[in-house]
Amino acid sequence: MTSIEDVVEDLDHRAFGVAPPENQALNYGYDGNGNMAAAGPNTFDYNILNLPIEISGPGGTAYQEYVSSGGKYKKIVEPTGGETDTIYYLGGVEFINGLPDNYFFGDGRIAWEETSADTLKSWYQYRLTDHLGNTMVFFDDKDEDGQIMTELQTDDPEELEVRQRLWYYPFGMQMDGIVADTTEPHHAYRYNGKELDGVSQTYEYGFRFYDPTIGRFTGVDPIADQFAWVSPFNYAENEPVANVDLHGLQRYYAASGDFIAEYGDSDQKRIINQNIKISGDSYDFNFLYENSSEVLSREGVDKKMGDFIDNYRNADTEHSQIFYSKILADNDGTLFKGYIAGDVISSGEEGRVGTESDPRFAGMRKEIGIHNHPLSTRHRFSKAQSSNGYGPTNTGDFYMGVTLQMDMFLTTKNQNTVLKFDHKKFYQLLKADYEKYNNTFRGQKVSRDDMNDLGEKAVSNYRKLRIE
Repeated sequence: MTSIEDVVEDLDHRAFGVAPPENQALNYGYDGNGNMAAAGPNTFDYNILNLPIEISGPGGTAYQEYVSSGGKYKKIVEPTGGETDTIYYLGGVEFINGLPDNYFFGDGRIAWEETSADTLKSWYQYRLTDHLGNTMVFFDDKDEDGQIMTELQTDDPEELEVRQRLWYYPFGMQMDGIVADTTEPHHAYRYNGKELDGVSQTYEYGFRFYDPTIGRFTGVDPIADQFAWVSPFNYAENEPVANVDLHGLQRYYAASGDFIAEYGDSDQKRIINQNIKISGDSYDFNFLYENSSEVLSREGVDKKMGDFIDNYRNADTEHSQIFYSKILADNDGTLFKGYIAGDVISSGEEGRVGTESDPRFAGMRKEIGIHNHPLSTRHRFSKAQSSNGYGPTNTGDFYMGVTLQMDMFLTTKNQNTVLKFDHKKFYQLLKADYEKYNNTFRGQKVSRDDMNDLGEKAVSNYRKLRIE
């Protein structure tokens, strides 16, 4: 995207969101790494981690500093027509100009206010969220009577205890005219619970910043190679009603409100729960584990595939198993890709095995699949088959691997090698094939012939699972 032009002539009807000056367009420019250097009215300068260190816009200028892993620890804000603030982020506490301002916990925060030169007053404020983690209502019980005075009960701002009432369009832009915001201290954690930068009106997601007025991130997804079917600037694969974009990395299904349990760091056992809701810090881990699925490392997936080969390599019917992936976080906040093993499915016959989605893993990516061929003469992936080039009746291993962007593994009776179809290699070959004819591959439909011809070239022996 390089520009946006608003065709609405009445400026009163475009006072919020994407609002170019009259008869002008908002322009967008990019640096060599694909980061938006000019994003409408804002400009960004980035560090080697592709994180913004200077943001300038109508609201002023902000300077940000990060630790080596990318976490923000300092921000200096020079607002237009206001006083400069220096903010430090230390273990959940925010200090502004040397004094504690907020301490955030899951359901709200502790706020501080300086009442005299050497005295700080503190009190609790709470938030209500929707299924996406969006702050909808922010309130406190300032008179400590156990009841919250709402807009329906008073129009006196001194009595009103609802500090923020926020509404959003699907991609996160706040609705104009129905938003109330009288929070003190200022509360910036809104859409998805992320911090809104007051200078650029973008949200900080961790790995990238997000502009809700255009529904795009300002930088390229660091793991964009895993999502070739969407723009590297997309938010939640353009499905924002049921999903969030986890840390600016990948779509995360949030509509069910499922609880993710983390147990220990990366060298210990980790689980994800799909069936029961648990809150608080006290629970029976054994019960939780029995009602959950173990989170596997990539090496753990190989071990599970080894078990599959031991059990089904010489079976007389065809079986398959899918491994789903998601970006998760350890207790220390370290992000990692975790895999969940789906159930082994049997066709009951020598023919094809279905790959219907397991509802337990809604919102997760089908990344790896393994199946067996019962006939020793079929030690190869089946070709995409259809009555036409692209039709909905397409079947075959290559069709499945290409359309699902999934690595496929095959074990065959009496064969001591395991074959791998590498979907990334396939798309590299496809891109090179397009360039050979001076064309560019931009996510077009892939023909059956390309699936079969290039699919064969994307197959190799997977030596990590060689059978002795």
